[in-house]
This record gives sequence, C-alpha cells and structure tokens, in this order.
Amino acid sequence: MDSDYQILGPWPGNSPDLNVIENVWTVLKKKVADRNPTSAEDLQKKIKKAWITEITPEYRQKSVHSMPERVAAALENKSFHSKY
Repeated sequence: MDSDYQILGPWPGNSPDLNVIENVWTVLKKKVADRNPTSAEDLQKKIKKAWITEITPEYRQKSVHSMPERVAAALENKSFHSKY
C-alpha cells in the first residue's frame, strides 16, 4: 500500500457526511416545501425556481470547498455523524 494515502474507513463510500450533494438536496427540498406546491406542474416550476434563486453557483462552490473540513470531521468523529 502506498504510504501517501490515508484510508478514511471503515465508512461506506456513500457516507452523507462526505457527500456534498446530500446537503444541497436537503436545502432544495426545504426551499421547495416552503413554497407549498399545489400540483406536479407547480412542483416542477418551484424546483426550477429554487434551484436558480437559492442554490446559487456561490452556494454550490462553498459546499464543494467544505470538503477538507468534512473529511477532517469524519476522521475526528470516527464514523459517527458530524455537523455535515
């Protein structure tokens, strides 16, 4: 094994603490629910509007840039949930 790599185990590869998109989906779902969609068509419109107005490129970039802190929190918590 190459000593330049640190194993982040024993967590599964789909750990929500290490998956930025899980936080984005949570925020998107809350923003859409707050708008009280009334039909499938209305739901689609509100999802698109929330994605454009709430899930901004800056928000997405900030989420991606949080990865070093996410990894550090996962290591520190030894596979228990972190603030992410």
